Amino acid sequence: MSDSSGRPPPFLQALLKSNQSPLDSQIPAIRDLIATTEAQLAALSLEREGFRRKDEEFLQLLAPLEKQISEIQKKRRTLQKKASDLDATMCVVETQIQAQNSILSPIRRLAPELLCEIFLWAMLHGFTRRILRWKVSIAPWRLAHVCQAWRDAARACPRLWSTIEIDAALDTQLHLAYPAPLDIIFHVGQFKYSSHLCDLLGRLVCRSNCWAGLSLDWEYDSKIFSVLSGVKGQLASLHSLKLGNPGSDCWPSIFADIFSVAPRLRRVEASIPAEISPSQFLIPQGQLTHLRLSTCPSRALDILPLLADTLTHAALAVGDDEADAEYSSDSEDEFESESPAVIELPKLQWLSLDNDWGMGCLVVPRLDSLKITACIGNVHTILDRSQCQLKSLDFNGWAASEVLHSLEERLPTLVHLTVELPFLEDGKSLLSALTQSVADGVCPKLVSLVIKLSSFRTVRRSEGQKEDFEIICEAVESCWNIAKDARTLRSVHFPMGKCPPLIMDRFDRMRLEGLDVSEGSVIQSDEEFDR
Repeated sequence: MSDSSGRPPPFLQALLKSNQSPLDSQIPAIRDLIATTEAQLAALSLEREGFRRKDEEFLQLLAPLEKQISEIQKKRRTLQKKASDLDATMCVVETQIQAQNSILSPIRRLAPELLCEIFLWAMLHGFTRRILRWKVSIAPWRLAHVCQAWRDAARACPRLWSTIEIDAALDTQLHLAYPAPLDIIFHVGQFKYSSHLCDLLGRLVCRSNCWAGLSLDWEYDSKIFSVLSGVKGQLASLHSLKLGNPGSDCWPSIFADIFSVAPRLRRVEASIPAEISPSQFLIPQGQLTHLRLSTCPSRALDILPLLADTLTHAALAVGDDEADAEYSSDSEDEFESESPAVIELPKLQWLSLDNDWGMGCLVVPRLDSLKITACIGNVHTILDRSQCQLKSLDFNGWAASEVLHSLEERLPTLVHLTVELPFLEDGKSLLSALTQSVADGVCPKLVSLVIKLSSFRTVRRSEGQKEDFEIICEAVESCWNIAKDARTLRSVHFPMGKCPPLIMDRFDRMRLEGLDVSEGSVIQSDEEFDR
């Protein structure tokens, strides 16, 4: 009993909105309405059951189709990969066809005289001057680097080289640079004939009192020395000097005749042969603060004590060589029975070592930054002897986890740590030891952590790289997810460019909580040396 819209009658609506009991005359109508509604519900339930059975039938029909669709998609991906491989093969074949056709090119059969005329026409014609990448002064050099035949033709044509475009003549540049200090740099292979170099040096010698930096990287001869000898005593502004490997017979002349008097010289980079005696290394003493030295152990033991009073930054690459072995055999009576010398560098603050040389002989009480590529297991030797308060440690060697843990117990002042991860399992144990050290509070001042991936790891497939980033993320989370009052870590730097998105999301959560997460390192070691 309801109206055409299916709504209950008004008296029933009033009863539904109150707690009143129905009249006796209304009860039969209410019971009829309940029976009608129950019958309607039963009909709807029956209809729904029919739809459910139909749905199950459709699912049974779709099951084999879904499997077929999956197989079709798999075959489609296989075909796409084969098509991609064929595209790559076609590109290679097309390149081969082009190369093979070029063999039949008529220009290969031209006489050198005609080839030279074509070169001249290409250079001198008006339209070439409007092509910015084809400057007249550059053209002959590029033509001479195509092939041997073109090189011979270009070198045999003087007119090809006769047009010289001078954008910034050396004399003009020297005039415009005055009175600013000059940084002079000559690279290996830049000058094939020493006469060219002597001419340039001769024009620079007159301004030697303005030289602030000088980098000489070539093999020297007597002509060059005769030109450079004029700068002795005229190096009032020279601050930085970099020398290549001039050969043992040139060293006495270099320092005694040229660079022994340079009152402002503070930085020297040099490679010193083993056969050079300390008396020949007449480097200005009592003034050098930065030294980048490549030499043998005996020369290092001779040179470093001479600079002990002033040296603050040193990058040492010290290794045995044949010349050093000969020197040692000649001096066997003098050195055989002696223990390794101890060298104290009381002002040294920054040290970089390419191997473990120096761990057993250097005493550096003021050292606060150390970079080493050797096994880190012997670093404790120099730390225990020097009793220094190291603030920055950068190691690229293969450190066992227990060695790292014992080392960090000697670093209560460590603020910056840079570590290069070795192979996967070693890297995992290494970071595990690091996080355990942070949790134990043995590095209470650690603020920044720089994690680098070894070159052996970066060439691996992407699955391995994903595991690398998973290990890094777990280690950082272990250092970060500790009590706030015990948390010291403020920044983490790692090669995040290839970090998978899901792992990067975890880093982003820590970033939102205040951790500085970024690419690269805080201070690059070479930049710190150059400061």
